[in-house]
Amino acid sequence: YIRMDGGLDDLDLWYDKYEYTDEGRRGWNNTTQNSVVLYLQDSWRVNANLTLNLGLRFESLQDKANTGEAILDFGWGDRIQPRLGFAYDLNGSNIHGSIGRYHDTIGNYTTRSFADIPDYVRDRYFWDADTYEWDFYRTYVTSPALTSRDDLKSPYMDEITLGYMGRLSQTMAWGVDLIWREWHDGIEDDDGRDFPEYGNAANDANYHFYNIDKQKEYQGIEFTLRKNLAEDNFQFLASFTYNKTEGVWGDASESTGHADNPYNYYNWYGKRNNFPFMVKFNGSYFAPWGFIFGANFAYYAGPSYNRYGTVETSAEGEWGGDTFSNYYPYEAGSANLPDRWSLDFRIEKEFKLSSRLVLGFYLDIFNTFNNQEAVDIDGYIGRLTLVDDEPGAAFTVTSPSSTYLQYDQWQAPRSYFIGVKLDF
Repeated sequence: YIRMDGGLDDLDLWYDKYEYTDEGRRGWNNTTQNSVVLYLQDSWRVNANLTLNLGLRFESLQDKANTGEAILDFGWGDRIQPRLGFAYDLNGSNIHGSIGRYHDTIGNYTTRSFADIPDYVRDRYFWDADTYEWDFYRTYVTSPALTSRDDLKSPYMDEITLGYMGRLSQTMAWGVDLIWREWHDGIEDDDGRDFPEYGNAANDANYHFYNIDKQKEYQGIEFTLRKNLAEDNFQFLASFTYNKTEGVWGDASESTGHADNPYNYYNWYGKRNNFPFMVKFNGSYFAPWGFIFGANFAYYAGPSYNRYGTVETSAEGEWGGDTFSNYYPYEAGSANLPDRWSLDFRIEKEFKLSSRLVLGFYLDIFNTFNNQEAVDIDGYIGRLTLVDDEPGAAFTVTSPSSTYLQYDQWQAPRSYFIGVKLDF
């Protein structure tokens, strides 16, 4: 296991390597998840104008560590998810909306931390840029970390929508929808460090798992224009979405933000993967002689990204003198990538073989104009030094990254796809 702080072109930066000298952690951490789901749903036409969609979902969820202990144990009353939708007809147009709660699927990140595992041995080395060799540092005999948890609650999302759809003609309609979503009770851990204001009120060496009250919020308004297929052989759906997404920065795939010390917590809530607005169009035209032409257009305002550095605490700090931690000196998501757009195109030719059999050949051209706007950037500033090691204090860049703010991912280039299909 090798980790490096820097790029391969800068060998003076910090590297270290761990070598596991026994079987270590292999095969010891099997977890088990049991879930039972029940739901009821009904569509009720109250009168000629009003229709209600009613739903109620119950879930029980139990996650067990390899010891057999239920680390997460949510009964029927812990994951109740009511849903209500309505539509009110206005002589062809309508007002519609919904309200609902949705509980997240939970990964095994929390559960596997409570496993019963053997001690394991590993040797640590540091890279010597002068000799191009690994220098042995020390041997660790590592025991499982002590873990504890608060009375954890099940993570969930609440959603409210409200919209209007107006009919412009027999084949065309426009609409506007408001969408609000908020995620709560994400599961986080504090890595057993001593910073009570961020979670470890017990001030002990355990890993403490607890819930983040508010993990993410989405607010959006979407305008749509839809045309159904008619005698003019043309159909399309177009939309414009203006939205804002804010939340905890980090990897949420395991229901955790991975903010493990005070430096991670500073500026950890802000704009996250936020596209300020989007424009989309998808349409097709059924031409004579069995030809079909289609187009898909998308324009995305540049999404937010984060800028961060690594800081080393003092020897008296909670993390010791040789530990480095990510630190976000700027408001989360306060910078944006360039806007980008793409146009996909399709041409298809159909051959009617019989009354029930149609053969089709088609050509798709993705990113027809071969746009190459950046879709990702290196936000790593470099090694930072904070005044008095305090989050939020002034900082200097003591070892700048040579790739800071360089783009490292772009739109996929133009590509072609030739296909055949048989409809029957």
